[in-house]
Amino acid sequence: MTAVGALDGLAAVQSRISEIQARFAPPAPAAFGTVLAGQLGGLRTASGFAGGDVPARLPAGLSPAVDVAQQYLGVPYVWGGESPAGFDCSGLVQYVYGRLGVDLPRTAADQARVGQPVAGLADARPGDLLAFHDPVDHIGIYAGNGLMVVAPKTGDVVKVQAVYDQPTAIRRVLPAGGWSSDVASQRAGLLAALSSFSGAA
Repeated sequence: MTAVGALDGLAAVQSRISEIQARFAPPAPAAFGTVLAGQLGGLRTASGFAGGDVPARLPAGLSPAVDVAQQYLGVPYVWGGESPAGFDCSGLVQYVYGRLGVDLPRTAADQARVGQPVAGLADARPGDLLAFHDPVDHIGIYAGNGLMVVAPKTGDVVKVQAVYDQPTAIRRVLPAGGWSSDVASQRAGLLAALSSFSGAA
């Protein structure tokens, strides 16, 4: 591929990112497109949610845990629920990671102690666990850009929502071999997500 062809391809990807960004959030310093652009370089970085409308669904490929969690969007919150018939917060986290081959404890407080600690939200990656309150009584799966997938409360459903408070614990939980760290695989996954984006409002 020539240098000109590579630049044209990069310009096309950046244009598509701008289109997606316009659909998900108003322009802001830490907009959704910034996270996607960072991932083109193989980086899994996080930034603060800048406000605006929270998307009902995020693009595939942010992390295996986020992808699996989004399969259950709309499932009702059920206290003690741990199946697609109904989830509570820790039941969703345990079920999602179980589907990925990772055994987690059942309660939010216990889940907030597994894996490796993450210093703060600025260092969090999609798929990290965000635990809230002291003692911990709520947990969700970070999706990047200040968003998480969570089973929030009675009367609600599994959904994407903004990180509403400073987490009291952030934990990185990976399977024994880790997720793929291959930059080419990450780029391919992101480009596939971008190309499959429908563009419909």
